[in-house]
Amino acid sequence: MKKIWSKQMFIVHRLAGLVAGLLLLLISITGSMLVFNDELDEALYHHNYHISPANQYLPLQQQFQAVRNRLLPEHPYLMVTHLPQSPAETTIIRAEYNAEKKVYFFLNPYTAQIVAQRGNTDYFMGKVLFFHFSLLSGKTGAQIILVTAILLAISLLTGTWIYRHAFGKVLTFRVKLEWSHHNRRWRNLHRILGVWAILFNLVMVITGIIMVQKVIDSRKGKLAPTKEIPTHLDYDQLVTTARKAIPGLTVMGIRPPKKADAPVRILGHAGESRIWGESGSSVYFDNKTGEVQKIAAIHNAKFTDKFAAIVPQLHFGNYGGLPLKIIWSLFGLAPGLLSLSGFLIWYRRKFIITSQRKTLQKG
Repeated sequence: MKKIWSKQMFIVHRLAGLVAGLLLLLISITGSMLVFNDELDEALYHHNYHISPANQYLPLQQQFQAVRNRLLPEHPYLMVTHLPQSPAETTIIRAEYNAEKKVYFFLNPYTAQIVAQRGNTDYFMGKVLFFHFSLLSGKTGAQIILVTAILLAISLLTGTWIYRHAFGKVLTFRVKLEWSHHNRRWRNLHRILGVWAILFNLVMVITGIIMVQKVIDSRKGKLAPTKEIPTHLDYDQLVTTARKAIPGLTVMGIRPPKKADAPVRILGHAGESRIWGESGSSVYFDNKTGEVQKIAAIHNAKFTDKFAAIVPQLHFGNYGGLPLKIIWSLFGLAPGLLSLSGFLIWYRRKFIITSQRKTLQKG
């Protein structure tokens, strides 16, 4: 009975890997690139992020207005995704039309001049991100990615059962790669990589499923346009108040209201661990009076809010500096290498070894 059970598990493991194989390879490559998303994007489009320092920033409302004037007669929802953290940085404002269409504006904060603008899929790393989560095809592509992630989860669980007796040997380096041995090179690589990357792959598949499900949820039904709700509030004053409300707050972004009764949200961090992201803490303001409605520092947040904040950081390794990013990027290739080695194991057994046996039988 146990032997039959193990055989069935192996069949499921093999089928899940073969069906999802090519996509897992592509998702692994794009995922490893996205670990360095900020670094690669800044290197490719350095002029978007840096300007010559001057004396004093213009009011944030004036910077918003510069983008509004560029977009007239349209009135999409505007938000600040990045406030300058040094005198030579640009302000980044995003115009959101719907879940599919977003346009980013890079502004000189001293003059409100628009240095550059681009759509969310008009640049290299934007295309990589869009491919990683939706195969460049919106909701349908995201659903395919979700199925692929589920197949990876099945492959990981069945693989853990199949190689359960090898864990001790692999972790104590008693299983050698044996690269020169044609019959063992891919099998041993598959086993070694699968064991060492099991925890990482589980984190990737869990966080990946959560994130791609959000992509699908944001595209349910017809995509309704998002429009800006005008507010007379002084955003600079709100930023000052937010810094007093949360001592040590570094303000990273501003979310104006999307509905008439929604608050203005000032986001940032106050020296918390980077695992919570750059905008884990928030101060909410009444969009009519400017009074503080709620202070949501990440260390006092509910478990669900903390979990939501930690998911993208775990998925892309954006919390431990360059050393962790390198590790995350290398391990990010594991699902793709496992699918490739699994395919080569299957191909060798299905065609090469079978062909060799037939030749021997004829001889």
